[in-house]
Amino acid sequence: MGNCSRIIIVSLAFTLLGCCPDERNCDQIQCPAGFVCVEEGPFQVCRAIFDGGVLDTLVADSISTFDQSGEQARDARAEGFSLAPLTVVSSTPAEGAPRADLRAPIRVTFSAELDPSTLAPTSFSLGVGDTAVGGALSYDAPTRVVTFTPSQLLADGAEHTLTMTTALRSTRGATLAQDSVVSFTTARWEPITTGSTADLYAVEGGTTKVYIAGTDRLHSFDGTTWEAEATWPPAGSFFSLHVVAADDIWAAGSGSSAMHHYDGTVWTRDTSLSTSIPILSVAGLGSHLFTAGLDAQIFRYLDGAWVKWNDHTPGIFNMEATFNDIWAHGPAGITPSTAYAVALNNGNTSGPLFKAKILSTLTSWTLVADPGVPTASLYGIWGTAANHIVVVGDNIVSRFDGTTWTAQTIPGFSGILRDVWGTGPDDVYVVGDEGMLAHWNGTNWVKLPTHTTETLRSVWGSSTHDIWAVGRNGTVLRYQH
Repeated sequence: MGNCSRIIIVSLAFTLLGCCPDERNCDQIQCPAGFVCVEEGPFQVCRAIFDGGVLDTLVADSISTFDQSGEQARDARAEGFSLAPLTVVSSTPAEGAPRADLRAPIRVTFSAELDPSTLAPTSFSLGVGDTAVGGALSYDAPTRVVTFTPSQLLADGAEHTLTMTTALRSTRGATLAQDSVVSFTTARWEPITTGSTADLYAVEGGTTKVYIAGTDRLHSFDGTTWEAEATWPPAGSFFSLHVVAADDIWAAGSGSSAMHHYDGTVWTRDTSLSTSIPILSVAGLGSHLFTAGLDAQIFRYLDGAWVKWNDHTPGIFNMEATFNDIWAHGPAGITPSTAYAVALNNGNTSGPLFKAKILSTLTSWTLVADPGVPTASLYGIWGTAANHIVVVGDNIVSRFDGTTWTAQTIPGFSGILRDVWGTGPDDVYVVGDEGMLAHWNGTNWVKLPTHTTETLRSVWGSSTHDIWAVGRNGTVLRYQH
């Protein structure tokens, strides 16, 4: 065999192999699917086929020529081949994104594997105007993704600019043709005008509407317009909402407003719940409902009527206790098996947290005595399962893992937390006094900017991307990202 050389051309789209013919011909060269063997001088090479033709100009990430011994003989770029430039394939947030999440890291996918030594704050940076944003850079070679994790929350409602310079280089030497810039605007908790200036105590929604309730008429939002519910009772204060479906909504309050139900057409009072004591919470799983209120009032919805539940637990409740919230869980989130109620600790000498097994008949409540159980007054409870429950209250947020309650702190806050809601164990929100709103990301609590000092009393979201908070003096905030 004569002096045979082998050309190897590597790109993101194809690899070409060639060899001098000697006694062989093109039929003996095995080209991969989508390639055709052609003669080029003393060589036969596999050319990529595009739209029925043969690619004439090769743009590759790496082009080298080797001799028989495997030693590199020359760089084929000198023969007219060009090196494909490095490009940005995608970014999160994307260019022009109007509501990027304040807390999320920035990720950029490149067209080729990067040389990690070229990744630095001078070649990959984030800024707001002339101010650089500090953070940590990391790179995942298999996915070709660079991640920038800011050292603190991004400025809310501000335009950010991500700059990647020509100093970045692929492992084969390709660079960006020019500096690449991605601009995006961060989200913020937007104040919403609803037409209500009353104190608001509850927000919850379904698939088509979001509802807010307080000391005046119920208001609803259909995605475009806020309006007062036409058939809402003319007077009364409402403290809690529970949306089962668009035609199955409950509202709990005080006096003649103790319990109302919406059937998709009209709001009516449910007279089976007969009490002059304010009901502060209505909750449950689907149509399995429970209430909590003043004077240790707890009701359960059974067979189409409300039945007082705590009468079946003599001696457990101090009748001066105020129950602020109730929560239930069960297998697959369908049928509840256990209920929890949280209370103020103002004369309730037994403690602020109770639970009861939920059977076909009413059963007794018991005091929760798990290790670390909080003793401060509690205002809100939420969870995803028996081993993940969060309670909030007087300068406390405490998490339950199925065995032990663990108290946590929110940096920069000391006061009352009034409600808690989330989508999962690593995505939890709490609200409270002085415009307090914080997020648990699975590692730590981060206080979020709300630009209000009004007390926030309720938080709820249709998803992790669309969250609402309401409070005093008609305050309504919405966060979309």
